[in-house]
Amino acid sequence: MNKNVNWTKIGDVLRQLLLSVKSPVFITMLALAFMLWYAQKLSYVYTTDLSVPVRIDGEPYRVKCIVEARGTEIWAKRFAIGGKINLSLAELSPRIESANDEYYTISPASLGSAIMQRAGSLKVIEVLETPQVSINSAR
Repeated sequence: MNKNVNWTKIGDVLRQLLLSVKSPVFITMLALAFMLWYAQKLSYVYTTDLSVPVRIDGEPYRVKCIVEARGTEIWAKRFAIGGKINLSLAELSPRIESANDEYYTISPASLGSAIMQRAGSLKVIEVLETPQVSINSAR
């Protein structure tokens, strides 16, 4: 996702559009009506898959989950406005599968409950992917 948006160019295009239309008031009111409708729809509760930004012992990860929350909270997490959720590896019940393994395996249930405790009213229904936490970075 390209976050470098040229807002000046977008503003110029919108200004030209409004000046070229015979009734710029209609276009302005239509845009205002759309924004109000969208803001009103964000107050409903939705279920969707979401990559929740977390930090496990200082290392950033994105955890794919199916969540249920109000649209505003989903929108804020999707665009990382709410910030990352800080977690400790000790509270996630990590385990090593074999002696040669270089990564901890984290229980999806413990990861989901830890995210729910810290994410406000974001209800994690299922954790789809758990991150691979390197044993060397956790020490």
